[in-house]
Amino acid sequence: MHGITQNDRMERMSDYLRGEAVRSLDLLRVIDGTIEALVLMRRQMDAFNETIHSLIAQVLVAKNCAFTEDEIIPALEQSQDILAKIHADLEKRLNYAKSAPELRSDDGVDDAYAQAINSVLNYNAAIEKLRWSILEHNADMDGHHQATLLTTDKDIDDLFDSL
Repeated sequence: MHGITQNDRMERMSDYLRGEAVRSLDLLRVIDGTIEALVLMRRQMDAFNETIHSLIAQVLVAKNCAFTEDEIIPALEQSQDILAKIHADLEKRLNYAKSAPELRSDDGVDDAYAQAINSVLNYNAAIEKLRWSILEHNADMDGHHQATLLTTDKDIDDLFDSL
């Protein structure tokens, strides 16, 4: 019978540690790649958010013009629907990251997801503010209508017919 020597044990331990080091380096590469992708997403969302805020400022100072709600409002709502899906996906991924046994809190993955989620939410809120700014601006541009007291059934029926 061939006995296991101290040298054999050292080689096995060395092979094991090399395998663990490679796995750890691969994990660190994945962590870094994930964080970089999330930082890029956050920066893009923040840039879009700034653009929306500049559009809101333009809407607030616009005079003697109305914005085409039929085109703008559905596009903004579609953007919000997409952001809601992105938000849900990021939340799921954050929960997976939190429950992954190979990740630690100091890896930065949780923080990167939280910051990306916050940027998505801020961008979505800015789009909502833009949408309402346009609607309010257009309502103001319609002018004030003379209030009419509806006193008869015919007045009420005429009002509903005009809608």
